[in-house]
Amino acid sequence: MTKGTLQLEFGDESWVEISDATGRMLHRQLNSPGSRIEVRGQPPFDLVIGNATQAHMTYNGRPIDLKPYIAVTVARFTLEE
Repeated sequence: MTKGTLQLEFGDESWVEISDATGRMLHRQLNSPGSRIEVRGQPPFDLVIGNATQAHMTYNGRPIDLKPYIAVTVARFTLEE
C-alpha cells in the first residue's frame, strides 16, 4: 500500500477538502493566510481547494500546478500517483 504526502501553503484564506482512496476525509477546514498543512494517505486523492490561486501544493515533494484545475476560484480534481 503506497502512501502519498500532500503539502499545501496558503497566501490567503483557502477552504480545503482532501479525501483519499479509502474515502476517509483527511483534511476539511478553512486555512488562514501563511498557514501550511501536510496530509498523508492512500492515493488517489480527491481535492477541493477554494481560493486556489492563493494555494501552493506539492505531492511527494513535487510541485503541482493547480491552474489547469481552477474554475472561477475553486480547484476540483483527483490526484493520482
